[in-house]
Amino acid sequence: MPAAGSTQGLTSDPRILAGASAGLACAVATLWAVHGLPLGWVLLLLVTLPLFLAGLSFGTVAAGIGTVVGAAALLPTTGLAGAGNFLVASGLPAVTMVAAGLRGVLPGGAAPLAAAGLALSAGLPLALLGLWSAATVLVALWVTGPELEQGMTEALGAAMRDTGAASLDPAVLRRVVQAGIAMGGAFLALPAAVCGMAAQGFLARRGFALRATPRWSHVRLPGWYLPLLAVAVLVAWVSPGLLTLAAAVALLGPVFLQGLAVVHRRLRGPVLIPFYLVLVLLFLPVVAVLIGLGLFEQFGRKPDQT
Repeated sequence: MPAAGSTQGLTSDPRILAGASAGLACAVATLWAVHGLPLGWVLLLLVTLPLFLAGLSFGTVAAGIGTVVGAAALLPTTGLAGAGNFLVASGLPAVTMVAAGLRGVLPGGAAPLAAAGLALSAGLPLALLGLWSAATVLVALWVTGPELEQGMTEALGAAMRDTGAASLDPAVLRRVVQAGIAMGGAFLALPAAVCGMAAQGFLARRGFALRATPRWSHVRLPGWYLPLLAVAVLVAWVSPGLLTLAAAVALLGPVFLQGLAVVHRRLRGPVLIPFYLVLVLLFLPVVAVLIGLGLFEQFGRKPDQT
């Protein structure tokens, strides 16, 4: 009888049910993408969405359970490498961001605090997004070693020769490849950011979110983030290399997102279409402007009081 009662208690706990469901959904999405099935890359980009949905509605425990269940479900089919990749790239970042956003919420989830007007803490999760992006790309580069950079350099050189384009100096070509790898690593943070915002918006509109959605004009990165960012950029400048450049660019990701938020506050509706067209056509200059806007928004302007 006690065993049956304890089992009933486990299966009736909504945090366990939500977390287990989220973990299984993450595992299915990952396996779908790994096996090359249609739209697998879309599911791979959205793999953290179930964890955010569970965590932002049932608490950090639910997100943690989802991470463990997802990794355990992937272990038999993808091995230790696949499960570990899920943990580092998706599971642990989502759990830590949920925990940081729900600071002050009781472990049991309890009643949603959104009704009391308590907003989700977004500054620390935004900083964690940059830190996890930097850690993920550094681990990936450490695992692949110099083979990734060499392979991409050779492929780009061969493509330029085949198309009859002017050949670049090997040193310049290497810098171009390093910049591309670093920016690719930084954009690893975008899917998690989109999934987190989409989950919070979806839950808040239906009254299931534990915290109210914060206004972007109130969001500020922690005070320690600017010195960390300055040190990373300085190290990349003084000691140029793929690892230092990748870390610095990844840490600039949250600042870029804040600059993008500034644009979305100023421009709305169809006006955003030409903006994104310009972003695609003049990528680097527009990204530099957005990073400048993000830095000013974060550290040069006081948050709105309304």
